[in-house]
Amino acid sequence: MPSFFSPLTTPDAWTYETVGHVIVPAGLRYGGYRLRGLRATPPAGGTAGIRAPALGTLRKAIGGGTAVVELQPDPFPARRLMAALPWGLPTFYLVLPDDGSLVAFSDGDLAAGGEPLCSGTAVTILMAVQDRLVLDPPTWAAQILGAITAVRGDAADWKPFHDAIAPLGRHTSAPVLLLDHTGEPRMSGEVDIVLGSAAYRAELEPGDDGDLQKAVSRKHRADHRAMPIADLFSAGGAVTIRPVPAGAAEIQLARLEDQAAAAGEQAVSPAARHLIYTDLGQWFARQTAVSEDPADFPLHRYTRGNRVRYFVNGPEYFHDLLLALHDAAQSGAGRFDLAGWSVDHQVKLIVPGPDDPDDLPVTLQDACAALGLKHGEVRILASRLYQLNPGSSVSFHLGVLLTLVTSAVVTLRGVPAIRTDGSGVLVWFLLLIGAQLYLDRLFSARGEPLEQNKPAVDELSQLQGVSCVYSPYPATIDDNTVRSPDTLILRTLYDATTRFGVHHQKLALVRNATRTIGYCGGIDIWPDRLDDARHLAALPFHDVHARVEGPAVRDLALTFHQRWKRDGDANAAHELSNAVWESLGTDIVQVARTYFRPAAPARRFAFAPQGDMTIHDTILNALRSARESVYVHDQYFTPPQDYRDALIAAAGRVKSLVVVMPGLPDQPFGEIIRTGLIKDVYDAAEDGVVHIGYPRLRWRLPGNDRRASSGKCRLAESVAAADTVVAVGPPARVPPPPFWLAVEGELMYVHDEIGSDPEIRRLVVVRGEGTRLVRGGPAAEGARARSHPAGVTASVVHLPEVYVHAKLMIVDDVFLSLGSANLNRRGMSHDSEANIFTVPQALKADPANPVAALRRRLWAEMADLPEGLAAPLLRDPADAARLFRRSPLLGNRLVTTDTRPTHLMYGASTGDGAISDILQGIGLGLVTADHPLLFDSVIDPGTSS
Repeated sequence: MPSFFSPLTTPDAWTYETVGHVIVPAGLRYGGYRLRGLRATPPAGGTAGIRAPALGTLRKAIGGGTAVVELQPDPFPARRLMAALPWGLPTFYLVLPDDGSLVAFSDGDLAAGGEPLCSGTAVTILMAVQDRLVLDPPTWAAQILGAITAVRGDAADWKPFHDAIAPLGRHTSAPVLLLDHTGEPRMSGEVDIVLGSAAYRAELEPGDDGDLQKAVSRKHRADHRAMPIADLFSAGGAVTIRPVPAGAAEIQLARLEDQAAAAGEQAVSPAARHLIYTDLGQWFARQTAVSEDPADFPLHRYTRGNRVRYFVNGPEYFHDLLLALHDAAQSGAGRFDLAGWSVDHQVKLIVPGPDDPDDLPVTLQDACAALGLKHGEVRILASRLYQLNPGSSVSFHLGVLLTLVTSAVVTLRGVPAIRTDGSGVLVWFLLLIGAQLYLDRLFSARGEPLEQNKPAVDELSQLQGVSCVYSPYPATIDDNTVRSPDTLILRTLYDATTRFGVHHQKLALVRNATRTIGYCGGIDIWPDRLDDARHLAALPFHDVHARVEGPAVRDLALTFHQRWKRDGDANAAHELSNAVWESLGTDIVQVARTYFRPAAPARRFAFAPQGDMTIHDTILNALRSARESVYVHDQYFTPPQDYRDALIAAAGRVKSLVVVMPGLPDQPFGEIIRTGLIKDVYDAAEDGVVHIGYPRLRWRLPGNDRRASSGKCRLAESVAAADTVVAVGPPARVPPPPFWLAVEGELMYVHDEIGSDPEIRRLVVVRGEGTRLVRGGPAAEGARARSHPAGVTASVVHLPEVYVHAKLMIVDDVFLSLGSANLNRRGMSHDSEANIFTVPQALKADPANPVAALRRRLWAEMADLPEGLAAPLLRDPADAARLFRRSPLLGNRLVTTDTRPTHLMYGASTGDGAISDILQGIGLGLVTADHPLLFDSVIDPGTSS
């Protein structure tokens, strides 16, 4: 049985012409889009039948003298056929002069394929695809016929319609459509038409609807000397089209019909006459660092011919890296270079599978040892996080601050000695003395005992062929251009250290016998990176990384080499400068970095003496180029002002803007900063466009380290629906607040306790709308409060939040940013960072577009949907974003940042420790009073370009 039907009865009897553009009415799926139409007229004086072109859902829009019928095909009865369509599921529109003969139906009704919808004297037929590429009607008809043929479907009803309109695409003046990177017709721009050795320039105007044939014809009529041809195909054969770039960068083009990609120019013919293209200079910023070392070659603005593979979460990356290291060891002369913020050499990174080599290493230490024993070389740069001043006076203020922080931690953990006033004075005095003694030892060692990478540096360097060194960052407070005036707290901190910057790059290179592989992204080799998409870890963690092969690896290798020459071996030679890099794939890649701009030349990097802002500049370029969708993952989301301005402007243009971040950032005071930005972004967009939130999993029972009965309790007293205190026992099974409590299906949030009854624990709870379990904001929704009798089960449960560590942005499904740079001043202008930016060479012409595929995979994880099954639902970001509006009780993981019980950032009392409360109040008062100064000077420093 056919899946697609001719929308017209007896299609060979109709007369056809193409229509430049028709705007889909608001309220329909592609409302506001301009699509090319097929106007069909039956024989003179007659009417003919108009039918549903497929089994699907109907909607309509009536007004302005027309009736528009929308039909969205149901993909499930013909899954194989729908999957074979190159640019996603189609949506058909039938534009009628009136609705007089239209059959009665309600929005959402189902129509069978071939079912009569009306009879009419004319109809304009439109089709949109999920990738939102504007296609000429003969082309989309041919694509559907090709898909039916490819799956050996029944084309008997569709083919007559295809054959009837096919001649519209074969004549010499058949439209040649020039599309922008989103797939919409270009409304302006200059294009050179190359015929033999001659070139003629045409200028697109809005009335051309992206059709180059119209521009050629118009110019020919106005000045046949400047444009001697009346159309593009009269001379026969293919014609070369060369768009004129706005700047020095190149144009990247691709033909939709065969996905052929090219740089600068591309041929068109009657059989292939859709060109999608973009000016790469609008995306990739110029490299801003100029090395002083004559041996260094400049970084490319971008390179073609790369192959990029994306890893979602740590296990995928670790498995690929360890396989690459195994191959490098087998080659006999391999090399491994690693630059990391954190390096754990002993954590078990993978569980080998049945297809893995028997001797596959499972730890970084194993891999390095194997490579060294096979005469390979390992070079590791581990960030040095602390650079304390050994001559510091270690002021009394710093000791007091350390005591206050310790008091806050132990009090919140419920240490009894700290909470009892009788012995509290002695405890606090001992804490203060201990803090002073500890600080004396710490400063004499420049902070090295605190270094998280110390075990790796100490132990890996003992292995044969392995060098693992600290990599300190030279920036000081004098390089921070947003530094605030000194205060008591700041002077105390500056007495301890003036260096608050770090090397934050996360990149690796593995050389085997045939090529060098590069890795770049957000994942360090560290225990908390071992979580996968199921997020079963005790502390769920999400991140993204990439493997790069091809010419871009040279720039990753240079980035490592420059740092190694500074911190590892000043005489190191860069071995890859003259390497011949094979084109292995179809990705355009820019390798970009961040380095600080020094206020004094003595602190400069020789390879970036004026700093490097390329990451910042390219990210801003991409945001300003956004037209359809923006998708962001970030750990902090506290960006500098120019990024804020660009994002807010994009929110007013795009149809979908989704930001994923942690529920509560571990950046001190970051929540204060980002809350204002979130409000501004929502205010700038139309309703339903913006979705900003954090991933939260379904509730689960927490892990019990001590006893199986922990958290399994009962109500000691009955509870009314309005009660805000519940009595629970036995006390030994109740953890300290805060936590969630499930009672007969109702979730309550426990945030405090009162009293000291040895038999029960009286817990202060938030219930009902106050839990904001489903949504926050003015229309908060939570668990329904109800009464519960004494004796029923009360279980401690956990609503795990996934910590988002990825630093990623996808724009319009064609541009990807991925690396170590967070959206804050550190990431954009201060600390050392490394990102890759990618654009597919075929842009959106390739149905297998890897950037769009990664977005769909990430959205499936965030929406908690099966990746393969959900792919058709997630293909169109503007439409699929509505899935994030589902209730989290129905599976959606991405909830808004205010979907949580109201919490106090400061001031939660623990009940019976007056000294504790006083000391915490003093310390927190000092810190909160200075928080804007601390944020600018220490937490998030920045340097100007």
